[in-house]
Amino acid sequence: MKRQLLFLACYILINFHNIHANEKVCDVFFDELSKANLTDKVKSKSINPLSAPTGITLGRNYNSIDGWEFEMDNGYPIIKSLMPNTQAAAVLNPGDVVLKMYGVDIRNDFRMFRQLGGTNYDIGFEIPLQIKRKINDEEKLIDTAIITEKYKFDLLIVPELKILDITDVNAKKGTYSVNYEFNYYWDDIEIFNIAKSILDKNVEQAEYEDLGFSCKLTEEEFNNFDFNFWKPNISFKNVIPDASDNKEINYYFAVFYNKVRNIEVIEISKFEKGLLTLSNKYSFQNFPFDKQILQLDFLENSSENLKTNVWLSRIWLFDSDYITNFVDENSLFDWNVNSYSVNYFDQTDINYGVTSYGISNTFEIQRNATYYLFKIIGPIFLILIVCWSVMWLTAREVESRLTVTTVCLLSLVAYNFVIDQDLPRLAYFTKMDYIISLSYLFAALPTLISVLEYRFFKLYSREISFTNVINYSGPLIYISIVIGIIIS
Repeated sequence: MKRQLLFLACYILINFHNIHANEKVCDVFFDELSKANLTDKVKSKSINPLSAPTGITLGRNYNSIDGWEFEMDNGYPIIKSLMPNTQAAAVLNPGDVVLKMYGVDIRNDFRMFRQLGGTNYDIGFEIPLQIKRKINDEEKLIDTAIITEKYKFDLLIVPELKILDITDVNAKKGTYSVNYEFNYYWDDIEIFNIAKSILDKNVEQAEYEDLGFSCKLTEEEFNNFDFNFWKPNISFKNVIPDASDNKEINYYFAVFYNKVRNIEVIEISKFEKGLLTLSNKYSFQNFPFDKQILQLDFLENSSENLKTNVWLSRIWLFDSDYITNFVDENSLFDWNVNSYSVNYFDQTDINYGVTSYGISNTFEIQRNATYYLFKIIGPIFLILIVCWSVMWLTAREVESRLTVTTVCLLSLVAYNFVIDQDLPRLAYFTKMDYIISLSYLFAALPTLISVLEYRFFKLYSREISFTNVINYSGPLIYISIVIGIIIS
């Protein structure tokens, strides 16, 4: 895992031999922290007041073959989302395609793509753009410009997600379950000041020392202290509570301090692991050759109760190997993980008008159709071969023909019950429904043809002359239609 943020300094430097990390310091720190009232405002150093973001987020996807790729329209980057309260959000729309930057065509220019989503511009920097926007089914070229403004957020929360396993994709119930680890980090200088005062008291010649400590609290211990400082309220969307209560939560505090070098770092984190069961929308038109989208979205819900504006950063979701390793391992039994993408989204409470911002983690998975090909479609083919083989019997052997075709039809009915175990009751046909319905038709045709041939034989004492054409053309037509259904 490649962490590039300043928070990493706390973990690197915390191992110095003269850093005091012991239970006594932690006990004093927690005791002092429990006496403080810091709930109104968070004072943070996570935002650089001298730099400005463009406010543009480009769509990016990860797959095992190509790694991270930008979402593009004919080689041009697509704007996926815009940071709220920025000048970019006032002049651009999600879905806009950027064609030129500084008057230069940026097709397939990944260096320019990265600049377009940059976060460390000088305040007031102008970036001329040409975009393509779809308006009422018409594509229009628009020349515009964005001017970078300083961050309208005061606190950066950095979430990190690790997918251990997707244990159950239950399409019939519209749910899926995921074994996960979720960790998110933030800083609070007021809490750091409490830690600093303790370190200064306990170390001789503190101004020359590298000082620091790290402490851990379980959820029960944390709640018992009843701290009065602000904590993020990040929650997963569409969680089914009764099935998602089995989780472990710990809180961590890491402090590093050096007066001479003017280094003051605090990292507070909440770590949780467990099992989540979430509702999810599925589409089955292409079943059993379908692709599905699994959404694992989380929201920050506490900013309306805080005098500090909060923003979730997706940097560690890009910079961490946890999720990409999960995609590469592709360890789901019934599914293959095709790709992963991470994007921002917002959600507004229609009752109170409060907008919360979050991060959407999207997994595209594809059903492993081998089971259905060999254990359902394959046997159906075999049944139809047997059924159609009666066409090589003579017309006068109608009883034998009807016996075989009737048994074949009854055998096909059983496959409806097998399919129904995997799917909810749908108001539309899936590809498998089309294949089975077509199979019913081609299993019934030999019965109808046998009756007609027998009737013709009784009337004219001879067999129909084009019987051999039917014998060969029927199976070929069936196979051609099935192949067309599968690849469509």
